[in-house]
Amino acid sequence: MSTAASTVPVKPRPIPLGRRLRETGIAYAYLAPATLILLAFWLWPAIFALFISFADYRAGGTMDFTEWWKGRNYSAVLTDAEFLRSLVNTVNFVVYSVPPSLALSLAVAVMLNQRIKFLGFFRTVYFLPYITSIVAVSVVWLYVFNYHSGLANWLLQSVGMGKINWLADSRGIWEILAGTLIGDEHFRIGQNVDAGESPVLYTVTRLLRGPSVAMMAIIIMTVWRSIGYSMVIFLAGLQGIDRSYYEAAEIDGATPWQKFWHITWPLISPYTFFLAVISTIFAFKEFVPVYIMTPQGGSDYDTATVVFYLYDLAFQGRFDFDKAAAVGFVLFAILTVISLIQKRVFGRKVHYE
Repeated sequence: MSTAASTVPVKPRPIPLGRRLRETGIAYAYLAPATLILLAFWLWPAIFALFISFADYRAGGTMDFTEWWKGRNYSAVLTDAEFLRSLVNTVNFVVYSVPPSLALSLAVAVMLNQRIKFLGFFRTVYFLPYITSIVAVSVVWLYVFNYHSGLANWLLQSVGMGKINWLADSRGIWEILAGTLIGDEHFRIGQNVDAGESPVLYTVTRLLRGPSVAMMAIIIMTVWRSIGYSMVIFLAGLQGIDRSYYEAAEIDGATPWQKFWHITWPLISPYTFFLAVISTIFAFKEFVPVYIMTPQGGSDYDTATVVFYLYDLAFQGRFDFDKAAAVGFVLFAILTVISLIQKRVFGRKVHYE
């Protein structure tokens, strides 16, 4: 008997139109609540913010689009000395918080990937700060850095050092180090440079000073809290590596460092790239610790981030919602450019199995 007929594919029976419409309607009904929430609390606010960023608008007033094409809100923000200062503070925050956070998270993940006792307990302890309310964590660290009775100053005094006014000292960390080396405690880097007169020189000198002592206190708290999240991601990557790679390396006499550098590091590069992008975005949007620990943005506006500056414009008595909306889209543009650069520079070095 010929088997030609058995090789002919059997066409599936068409689904009746009524059944298709019913199933499609049920699917859209399940999606409707989430879609409505996204439209009401994400898409519409974003569109409205884009409109008012080109208008002359204050709370309770009317929107004036007479000269919207001039982008006066954007030019006013980009030439504002406080915005420039907040941008420098944010860059310092990102530079001094993201790399240490990723490095410490990877170190913890490598340790917790070993076979040790109470492994579940240690993983929980490291992850617990991340799932704790950021407001509660900020309040606790506010007491840790208290000048008179805080744990931080108690530890410094226990090793023979003096107290530090952690949340009120606006001097940069490199500024303090330079002053210590030359023996001048009042040493200031670029102390006469004004943001309004020389924005480029001001930016350079602020970056040379490094983050202020108050900003470093916030950075310490943020790094401590963020270790848990990155640790879980790194741990997932480490557990996905085939053990045969390490066994082959051990046969060849590879040292632990060689195994890490030539096996572990390349194989977790997708996780590292993901965390670098996400952590940078989160760092640029930092607000709550700054607001809780330094409500006025520091003694010299030295802890104010871009999001804090946005909040200051919109809600701290100014009610400049049009300029605040412009700040939001400037921040969006900055994050977009940085993410594209990260993808362009580091994306090629990511190894996918």
